[in-house]
Amino acid sequence: MNTRVCHNCQQESGADQDTCPHCGAPQSTLPARRGRITASLLAIFLGAFGVHRFYLGQWWGVFYLLFCWTLIPSLVGLFEGFVFMLADDKAWDIKYNGGILGGPAPTGIGCLVMIAIAISFVMQTRYAIVGYVFTEHWIFQSQMKDAEREMWKTANAVTAYYEQNGVLPADFAALNLQVPDSLVKQASVNPKTGLITLTLSIWHQKDSHYQLRPYLAVDGGFGWSCYNTDQYSLAHMTEHCHDSQNQMYADYDFSRPPLKH
Repeated sequence: MNTRVCHNCQQESGADQDTCPHCGAPQSTLPARRGRITASLLAIFLGAFGVHRFYLGQWWGVFYLLFCWTLIPSLVGLFEGFVFMLADDKAWDIKYNGGILGGPAPTGIGCLVMIAIAISFVMQTRYAIVGYVFTEHWIFQSQMKDAEREMWKTANAVTAYYEQNGVLPADFAALNLQVPDSLVKQASVNPKTGLITLTLSIWHQKDSHYQLRPYLAVDGGFGWSCYNTDQYSLAHMTEHCHDSQNQMYADYDFSRPPLKH
């Protein structure tokens, strides 16, 4: 026969007795048994939604649910799961099972817990995949902007070189520029047309090209427009590049001397 610890005098008696034979205090009705291991697993895997608190009959699990979009309920649930796991069986039964010691768990609770854990695993896996994809996309977009920044830095250097020397640089090395290997695998400047080509080393865009070509500006000088036959690279250009890509420009004639500003 199962025993119960009286909430008043802490003495043990039969679980089916309505009053304590030692002090006469009325005993609560037999509650549905709440397993310590079950509560631990629910706290660890579904703690973000307060499921372990609802399982223990505590309505304030709703606060976990309200703040489940933050990391706080998840961390609290994880901590509580380990606390439950290490709790003493007798102290657990006194607190959560009406003092009834070592009673059987409700039929089917193990299956429900396993289903809840499986659902939690699927949800967390999906969130992890979504988070990974979002992070990868953010890193990729950031790298593409950095690569485009290197391209415009190169264009400014070519412009300054031409205005100072009256000719285009013989090669990229003549510009004395350093480009990060993590972004650019190879950089080149065409000494006749001025076309700038950066071969990217970014993982998603490895060996794709970013290009700038010089065009005849309204004032008779030259400017730079984005030029790229790689449609995937073009899709990730900034608005500035899209604007220049959509314009029709005449090529600049570098055989004539540069204008003096």
